[in-house]
Amino acid sequence: NFVSLTWRDPAGTLSGRVTDEWGGPLENVTVTAGDNSTFTDSQGYYSLDLSPGVYNVSFWKEGYLNATGEAAIEVGHTTYLNVTLSLPEAPGAFWSDLIVVVKNSTGSPVKNATVSISFRNLTATTNTSGEAVFRRVPEEVVEVSVTCPGYLPYSTQVHLLENTTTYLNVTLREIPPYPTGAVKGTVIDSSTMEPIEGARVVLTSSTHTFTAISLANGTFLLSYLPPGNYTLTVEKEGYQGYMDAVTVRPNATTTLSIPLFRYPEPVIYSGGVRKEGGKYTFEVTYRDPQGRAPEGVYVVIDGEEHEMELEGGNLSSGATYSLSIDLKEGEHSYYFRVLGPEGEPLEATDSTPYSEETQGSLQVEGKKSGAPYLLLGIAALVIAALIALLLLTRSKGEGVEE
Repeated sequence: NFVSLTWRDPAGTLSGRVTDEWGGPLENVTVTAGDNSTFTDSQGYYSLDLSPGVYNVSFWKEGYLNATGEAAIEVGHTTYLNVTLSLPEAPGAFWSDLIVVVKNSTGSPVKNATVSISFRNLTATTNTSGEAVFRRVPEEVVEVSVTCPGYLPYSTQVHLLENTTTYLNVTLREIPPYPTGAVKGTVIDSSTMEPIEGARVVLTSSTHTFTAISLANGTFLLSYLPPGNYTLTVEKEGYQGYMDAVTVRPNATTTLSIPLFRYPEPVIYSGGVRKEGGKYTFEVTYRDPQGRAPEGVYVVIDGEEHEMELEGGNLSSGATYSLSIDLKEGEHSYYFRVLGPEGEPLEATDSTPYSEETQGSLQVEGKKSGAPYLLLGIAALVIAALIALLLLTRSKGEGVEE
């Protein structure tokens, strides 16, 4: 009997993990070392059996920048090589590094606090300096929450600085040893009754201030509150602010339903044209309850656009824009074009006064000339002269006959 033996070169193993810039696993990344290649699994892990030697390892995934690394493979050993693939930076794209610094009420750094942000639900743990770092966050506004055993939870909303580092300083309060209360509630749209996400809820007393951000279902919770009287304020962009008095009682939870009233949209309140001397003045009144200025106000006359200037008034109650212009004789059409605070085109509606005057036509009469009157005067003088001459001639003729 013969035994068939196959010789295999002694090998080592190359293993590792491929992640994106925020630590998330990347699947189906092509990993190549020499003539050998494989793909990462759903968790970003890969493994290759290689002959001993030094390899230049490349990592490729469509839509990401390529990465390379060097690995020395030894027989019977596993060499680990972890890499991060980055997205190409689009010109003008927004990003910000966010560093959250967590301290306690005495100002000492809090280590091992868990910091979470709303972008991709990323989490990080604070180091010995109390810092948690999130690199190249591509969103302008994120929700940040901080938790740590022995401390009250903390949450807030952060507006990130463009193309630089944003610092957020957080002070955690120790869980108080005395009985506390809580306030919870739901923030809703007063018209649609739908929940409002991202509303800023602030509870203030003479000695304390507590903040929460409403979740996707509109709910919020403020817990471990010292008993007492507070002022509750709720703010959300596009809505009128809310304010109410709240009493926090020990070992009790106060439940609230908070309706927010949406600001009316900006409108063209009125518009029209009037004649002043030899010119025509076009006017339009713009109103935005939030007091935001329009991006542009124009009158289009016979298809040609003219920018109008602010004359006066108040943006929240009505600001007047006007343009005075000479118009040639004949019929002219016009309409007003107003761009709202976000650049959105506004139109007058039937519910706004004078809406029918925001577009129309006008007839410009030609200037009356004095020439006809001059000719009539000359003609009258000529006729008078002829009559006088005729009378004079007749008078002389009668004198000769005598």
